[in-house]
Amino acid sequence: MKKFLKGPVCTTIFIAISIVFTSIISSAANTGSAIKIGAVLPLTGDGAVYGLKEKEGIDLAVHEKNNSGGVKGRKIEIIYEDSKGEPASAVSATQKLIAQDKVNVIIGDAFSSPTLAMVPIIDKSKVLLMSPTASSPKLTNSSKYFFRVWPSDIAEGSVAAEVAVKRLKLKRTAILHGNNDYSIGLRDVFKSAVIKYGKEVPVVESYNEGDTDFRTQLLKIKSNNPDGIYLAGYAKEFAKILVQAKELNIKTKFISCGTFHEPEVLKIAGNAAEGVVFVQPFFDKDSNDKNIVKFVKSYEAKFKSEAGVYAAHGYDAALVVLSAMQGGLSSDDVRKSLIKLKNLQGATGKITFEKGGDVIKQFRIMTVTNNTFAEYK
Repeated sequence: MKKFLKGPVCTTIFIAISIVFTSIISSAANTGSAIKIGAVLPLTGDGAVYGLKEKEGIDLAVHEKNNSGGVKGRKIEIIYEDSKGEPASAVSATQKLIAQDKVNVIIGDAFSSPTLAMVPIIDKSKVLLMSPTASSPKLTNSSKYFFRVWPSDIAEGSVAAEVAVKRLKLKRTAILHGNNDYSIGLRDVFKSAVIKYGKEVPVVESYNEGDTDFRTQLLKIKSNNPDGIYLAGYAKEFAKILVQAKELNIKTKFISCGTFHEPEVLKIAGNAAEGVVFVQPFFDKDSNDKNIVKFVKSYEAKFKSEAGVYAAHGYDAALVVLSAMQGGLSSDDVRKSLIKLKNLQGATGKITFEKGGDVIKQFRIMTVTNNTFAEYK
């Protein structure tokens, strides 16, 4: 026959169980499950040359944060999704991270076109989106939940035009660009700025991503007799353009954008890349700044490769998000903290955001000398 506990004994047991249960709940609340952050990047395809480097930068920032106690005592977990550099894939990845993984913050994409496709989704869902390198002017003020640590094409294209006119003394600069949001944004800003300086843009030619033969466009440009050619696009096409330009005996000065800073260009183009001048957002791996020195040393020890501008921007995208999360974990908490953020020292210099989600950044003028990247002087 079963006996039931009654009176003081039952009460004592109930209190003991309650204390243990409360202790478990309290412990879970304090240490907590991992804080999930989504990341949408081109991890396969041609864009992976940028996306994988940005992933490494993100991983390093998260590794350092977790080793120092995490955010509010909780570890950070990054859930990666592959955009393949394609808007449709980026949309699917974003929907999955929000609906399935319940993230409040997403880092991505590396490219402008996928990022533009993601913005309506995060805006409607009130999820914060931080891009490491998307630069289209269309992204400025696209959503109060959108921020980026790579400057807008408006800033980069304007600096490139200034370099072309004032430092390279170019009077007639042709433009050859890819048919994507990033390249088109740079084209428009560069062309407008050059004309405002009172110089000419005699011809503008374009190509599709993945094209391998640029001779038709190059011959049209050559027939207009420019003294410079501005390239806006991505590394894989740049290398082939330079090789074919050399074959066609085009000897005009080439100027380009931040995506030119990729070892693949030098590997494929060889001496055809010699003397190209390009503008990129600030990252100086040889800087004496203690924060940059720390990043370079940690990155190269962890990944056994040279720290570059894309890894640095991936690192800073995660760094600012993790810093902002100290003020609260909801997307609105993070957004408000980012607006207040002033001069946070990252791998790419001091970080402050303007209205519209844009970052205030310096640029470096680079060139190719003896098949290596160096500061242009």
